[in-house]
Amino acid sequence: MIFMNSLKTTGCNNEVLIFQGIGDRLKDFAQKSESSIHLFAPYITYAGLKHVLHGNNMNINISIFTTWTENDISYGSSDPEIYPLIRSNGGRLFLIENLHLKGLLNDLRSFFLTTANITKNGLSLQGEGNLECATIVEPLSPLSLLEFYKLIGSAIPVNDAMYEDAKAIQRQTNEGPSGQDFFKTSLKTEYLVSKLPCTNTPDILISRLSDIRDSKLDFNEVELINIYHDAALFGLRINNSRLENLNILKAHFIKQPFVSLYEKSLRERPRFFGETKAWIHAKCTDDPTPHRRELTDRIKNLFSWFSLLYPESYRVSQPNYSQMLEYIDKG
Repeated sequence: MIFMNSLKTTGCNNEVLIFQGIGDRLKDFAQKSESSIHLFAPYITYAGLKHVLHGNNMNINISIFTTWTENDISYGSSDPEIYPLIRSNGGRLFLIENLHLKGLLNDLRSFFLTTANITKNGLSLQGEGNLECATIVEPLSPLSLLEFYKLIGSAIPVNDAMYEDAKAIQRQTNEGPSGQDFFKTSLKTEYLVSKLPCTNTPDILISRLSDIRDSKLDFNEVELINIYHDAALFGLRINNSRLENLNILKAHFIKQPFVSLYEKSLRERPRFFGETKAWIHAKCTDDPTPHRRELTDRIKNLFSWFSLLYPESYRVSQPNYSQMLEYIDKG
């Protein structure tokens, strides 16, 4: 069977379907990144990932998303050794349950969409490999970016303990897989700093979402990332009215596990700013644990969100030099 190198299609600026050299085209696409790479694939092997990341800018943020299961690791479809490879490149590895998406999100602007997994056969790194195709979608719409951030927000970060568990399964392949999803059974509730708001206030978030809906994109990339992060985290919609999104925030913010845990501590007694920073640092399950100085902006946001979303229940005061957040006991 003979395949053309490319076919015209619609919905993408470049209007090309790629059938040949997908591995090299994906690597070239990744090398164009200036700030961030988000790579998605259910099956990723060491050789496949090394090829994609070869020659990449070491100063960009790299996030890899995949699905490790005991069966996949036992049969070699998934390779635990991608974890140290990613860490050596300054990146992070995440797991997403039921992930089937394959592709690379580049600088939040364009997406290399492919049918290929990040393996030797998928990328045709040896011989002909699998019959796959790909295309580049650019620019991405705001609605598409929001869906990506919902996906990213559902991801579980891989840590050293999970890597060691995966290697142990890899060593026991002669016994055959049991079919158990060992990550599901071993994971505890995650209290991640990334589950706290990035935007300064709820009103800024809601206003900026309205601006995005109206194509008023007059803010920088960092602010845009923060907006999409919080909108995905708390279930906001770009096409909602401001009141609809405000009501969603009021309902969902307090239900985030980390926020809820902190709120319970507020009901015990007021919390000063520095005390809250120490509390968040001690309770977070991030690996590695962030430095306290990295938490300053998140704590400022946390104080603002509590007092502005629920002014009848929480207030910020400054009795001395430090701000204090307290629960208003109506009883």
